[in-house]
Formats: sequence, C-alpha cells, structure tokens
Amino acid sequence: MTRIARTVICAAVLALGASATPALADSPGYSMHLSAPATVTVGQPTVIELKGIHPPPEDWASTSWIEAGAIPASVLPACPADGQSGVGVATGANGDMLAIATALNLDQFGNYDNYLGWTPRYAGKWLICGYQDDGTGFTLTRDQITVDVTNAALAGGGPGGGSQGSGPGAAKPANVERPKVTRNGKKLVCSPGKWSANSSAYSYSWLVNGKARAGATGRKLFVSRRLHGRRVQCSVTASGAGGKATAVSRALRVR
Repeated sequence: MTRIARTVICAAVLALGASATPALADSPGYSMHLSAPATVTVGQPTVIELKGIHPPPEDWASTSWIEAGAIPASVLPACPADGQSGVGVATGANGDMLAIATALNLDQFGNYDNYLGWTPRYAGKWLICGYQDDGTGFTLTRDQITVDVTNAALAGGGPGGGSQGSGPGAAKPANVERPKVTRNGKKLVCSPGKWSANSSAYSYSWLVNGKARAGATGRKLFVSRRLHGRRVQCSVTASGAGGKATAVSRALRVR
C-alpha cells in the first residue's frame, strides 16, 4: 500500500532554560533540516527554510503538504514529540499561522526545499519545530531550531541596523501557494501560484513523469500524442533581491 506522507511545521515558544526536545530517529530514507536567521526583529518579515528528502519516487503522487504556525511565549518547554500534537498546540494557542496545506516542493530525485514567510509579533525566544508525518499520525522525522526575536528599538537603525530591501540582507522569495497546471485546448498552462513580495521575476520548466522535458521553458506546453497518459508538472523559479526559490505543481495526467 502506498504510504501517504505529510509534513508539518509548527513554531512553538521555548521557555527560557528549557531543555531541548529528545532526538527522534529518522525513518529510513527520510530527512529534514530547518534553518532561519538566529535573530529577527518584531514586525519584520523573515524566512524559514525546510529542506529534506521524501522518498520513494513512487509515492510522489500521494498527498504531501506543510502546515505551519507560531505560538506566543510560555506555551511549551519544548517541541511536542509528534506532529499532530504540535499542530494542536499551534492552532489552540492564539498563534500565527504560517502556512496551511502548502505542498512539498519536490524535485525528480525526491529532494524538497520550502520557504515559509514569518513576521513575529512578540519578542522572546522561539522554538521552530518541524515534523514529517505519514498521514496517520506516525512521525517519520523531525528537526528543531531556536530563533531570538527582538524589539525594533533594540535592533536600532543606522549602521548595522539597515533595511532588508535588497542585497545580501534581503529575504529569499517564499512560495505561499504552489503552481498549478491546467489544460486549455491543445496546450497546458502553468500558473505560477502565489509568492511573497520578495519575488520579482519567474521562470518555468516542465516535468513529464518526474523527468525534466528538454527545451520546455515557457509558461505553456503543447499537448502532443506522446504526452497522453503521462503525468505532467510545471516547475516555477521565483527570483528576487534575496535569491531564488523553486516550487513544483501537482501532477496532471494528460488525457
């Protein structure tokens, strides 16, 4: 039976002096790594990156997504041990929702790389908790990092304070709603989805049964007889001052 994989992220507050969450062994083939700036400012957008592996290839068509939330201070001493508990705390503690059912940006090798936008409302130490679940409540793997949130007055302006408008300090584009493939007559059309305001340009490529289609770099793809019965996806790369990020659509079977 095909295993349905589900990835969940919740952002929870780490009380000062709390111990780290015990390590959890990864299920074979699955991995996760979270990263974010060590210090961010109240009211300033920041980006949380989630990277990892979601095998095996035959499971790519199954439902996979990310949910995210941020919880105010003094809620938890550490991350819950499983994803369902983490989501329950995030949605029941007057927190900030970061993403709802955002799918994994998978490439043809099973690697994923997702970017989540977060604008913290309160100063303090935060624990970012990430989980990958199989859809039945079993946690396949998880990761966690801490982020210090400071008030704007403490961050200051002038030299070293700076804005995040462009250059090395700017945030990477973040995918909010994944791309989508639709059919219009004899052509497939790729909608780029929704991205953060850090995105200024988009480029496109196409995958057929998980493999890149040579020369297909436009927003539209002609439906030839060879595509009938195949699973087609479009890949969108958003570019901005802070760098690039890629998101992949769900597969559309051509009929």
